[in-house]
Amino acid sequence: MAAAAVAWVAPALAEAHPRVVSINMCTDQLVLALADPDQILALSVYARDPMLSFGAAAAANYPSLSGVAEEVLVLQPDLVLSGRYTRQTTRGFLKAKGVALAEFDIARSIADATAQIRRAGELLGQPARADAAVAAIDAAVARAKARQHARLSVLPLQRRGWVAGGAPSPPTCSMCSGSPMPAPRSPLPAASCRWRRSSPIVRTRCC
Repeated sequence: MAAAAVAWVAPALAEAHPRVVSINMCTDQLVLALADPDQILALSVYARDPMLSFGAAAAANYPSLSGVAEEVLVLQPDLVLSGRYTRQTTRGFLKAKGVALAEFDIARSIADATAQIRRAGELLGQPARADAAVAAIDAAVARAKARQHARLSVLPLQRRGWVAGGAPSPPTCSMCSGSPMPAPRSPLPAASCRWRRSSPIVRTRCC
């Protein structure tokens, strides 16, 4: 689930543990990890897809939206979490209706990710839970750095077999352990290359 969290948030929330709706797959993961079950009113349309969502199994316990803004209004949430690139018309409509909307940018590094976790924890009234999640990530990074594998080359595969480019978090994770990603050998952007099941590549877990 960037430090660049951003853009616009409606007036301060009155609820200590606001009832929340997530309309973005990445914010779904934050909500599932940090919020109490009774805080979660609904998640995005992709929340239950196991090929996309790491929390697909847990997401099955909550309503899934189709992506229409009116569905959100009917639920009357205290807070809506969105991605910065979630459909602009949907975000604009919710803002116009006075809905408290918190937008999150793309996390491009471990630092971005931990900053987003802390921000989501504050918004959801769950700062201690966010601190625990960040501590777990820091511990994983420390373990990875302690096992330096400088002679290994790592190719992190994302969901559905996509290979990330040089900016997102997978390369950052691989460098934690001293295992550099191989340099691109194609003029195409790395993110456009897709792993094929026939390829002799071993899947690895980052940090």
